[in-house]
Amino acid sequence: MARSRNSATRPTIFDLRYGAPPTADTLVRLWNLELTDKLLDLAWKGYDQLYGGFLAVIPWDLDYKDLERSITEAYVGAIEDVMSREYQGYFPCRVRHSPFERESQLTPKAQPPAYDLAFILNSDPRIMWPIEAKVLKTDKDTQENLGDYVSTLNERYLACKYAPFSNGGAMVCYMKRGNSDVLFANIASLTSYNLQDYSSFSGRQHKFSDHVRSIPANKDYPREFRCHHLVFILSAEQ
Repeated sequence: MARSRNSATRPTIFDLRYGAPPTADTLVRLWNLELTDKLLDLAWKGYDQLYGGFLAVIPWDLDYKDLERSITEAYVGAIEDVMSREYQGYFPCRVRHSPFERESQLTPKAQPPAYDLAFILNSDPRIMWPIEAKVLKTDKDTQENLGDYVSTLNERYLACKYAPFSNGGAMVCYMKRGNSDVLFANIASLTSYNLQDYSSFSGRQHKFSDHVRSIPANKDYPREFRCHHLVFILSAEQ
């Protein structure tokens, strides 16, 4: 009987079905540059579709209930539409809203953490390339505005609580108003991370940062991690 890599919990039905998760080296080869760029292309095209058909008509000077989850739920639907149109079912991943990361579940009775959205490998649903989404009111470098963004990157992604079976992931900002260059500069200042232009999407509000993660004992997760930073402007007014 196959055993879960997380010795603090009982095996899941996915552990029994798919066996031991891939090694770090295998995961790095799996989430290669070609596939990652396809995922990011879907992420951007999903935003384009959602903005043109929905977000552009919303007045962003108002406060809304459950805004982050509402946008993300609609955003995942837009990505699914783009994926269906461009790949017609022939794609190695699917996209899901709020999938659970059971590898990081602390105890058998605890609810595992959930991503805002993730691309999930069709051949093994435990293997995910996640995206975390944050609503930002402005581009300002305040704790209220960017605190959750920074803590998600530092305490979840880089601590391997998120993306244990991936060498990368993304942070998406739904920014109501502001300038993306100012926002990127403020994120870099608060984190001391080197945010670089990403040549594959040079015409987009898109940066990346490279990191070396501390891997938990007895775990074989990818150590080198690339975080993509995408800014989705919600208001046409800058």
